[in-house]
Amino acid sequence: LDEALTIAVLHGTTKNTIVTYLLEYRKQWPSWIRFLATSRPDLATVKELNPLTGASIRVSISDDGPTNEFCQYNLDDVEEYVKLKLEPFRDLQMTSSSFRLSHEETIKLICNKSNGVFMYAKEVISQLEEDASSDLNELPSGLTDLYMLRYTKTFPADRVSFTEYKKHTKPMLELLVVSKGPIPIDIFETVGMKKEDEDDEMWKIERKRHLEFVKRMCIGSLVDDVSGKLQFSHKSFADWLVEEKGNGQFRIKRKQAGESMSDICWKELCVDGENFDGSVCVKGFHEYALTHGIAHLVESERNDDAKKLLLNVKYLLARANDGVRLVEDCKRLKGDRTMEVLSSALGLSLGDMRKDPRRIVGQLVGRLMWSAGVGVEEKEKEDEKNETKTATKRNGKIKNKVENEIQDLRNR
Repeated sequence: LDEALTIAVLHGTTKNTIVTYLLEYRKQWPSWIRFLATSRPDLATVKELNPLTGASIRVSISDDGPTNEFCQYNLDDVEEYVKLKLEPFRDLQMTSSSFRLSHEETIKLICNKSNGVFMYAKEVISQLEEDASSDLNELPSGLTDLYMLRYTKTFPADRVSFTEYKKHTKPMLELLVVSKGPIPIDIFETVGMKKEDEDDEMWKIERKRHLEFVKRMCIGSLVDDVSGKLQFSHKSFADWLVEEKGNGQFRIKRKQAGESMSDICWKELCVDGENFDGSVCVKGFHEYALTHGIAHLVESERNDDAKKLLLNVKYLLARANDGVRLVEDCKRLKGDRTMEVLSSALGLSLGDMRKDPRRIVGQLVGRLMWSAGVGVEEKEKEDEKNETKTATKRNGKIKNKVENEIQDLRNR
């Protein structure tokens, strides 16, 4: 599978997900290999996975068909979980609108609302532990809505205004919406912090309260998380936050979120100071910025900054053990001849770089010299055959620019 992914990247067949790779190369792996994947039951995902489908397990109730054996197992597990967690509440009566619920009725209502989702059941019980008088009939149907219900209870309007949401929770949610992997928690403690906030203890206390709320929406919320990193535990969180309707004051604009992330990555890498060894800046975030910084910059239309990184020798050395993704990042700058040359040189060097990442320097020097020379000859022949004198002059300028950029990279 690893080799298949490498071939796909080198030939420019960039894909969106691992599923598309599996679909393309499923006939090439040995017959004894099997894959187990889990996903939401949305139509797009089901359609994409259909060619790979063998046995399947449904873990939620649907109106369009009967509950199968495996689905019932999951529902039974959720019920056992709810019973165990609600045992301390056996002597209490939960409220539902104008009438009281028995212990058994409470369990049944929570299980019906959770629809087979453990995280939903866990969050409801957590809210009951904090306020046993909560009206269970007010529980929303979606997991994200449930978390936002908690937000409105935790930060009521008469205590913390919408300004506080924009100051603390929103900057953190923006990073999670556009993240391409787990993000070290340290970055959330300072994102959006202004200079005057650095010595403000009340600001730090309030940020900590908002951060505790955000943590509930992240991987590790069902178990003790010791990774020190955060990532949405469910894709529906990001989907709900960026929708144009239904989320009210909580809406996150993806473009604005992307700009925030790209700015943080750019500052973390400190290009002007050439900080590619992680010696300064935000603790734990350096590896993420190295791996995903180019993607975030390009998505925010900061192509010049992305190119500046990719033409920096120290940056290339810092990513020498990540050659395949480095090639992929070069291809993000579509139509840039310099990046095409660099991408080709890196692709041809992958074999040696796998043996020893430090060989990237020698490999690039030799291959860039070869690429530049061949490129000049091919371009001259193409110009003589197909271009007018005016176009030839224009292409000559482009060609000279590419040569200069490659020459500068070789010199460095």
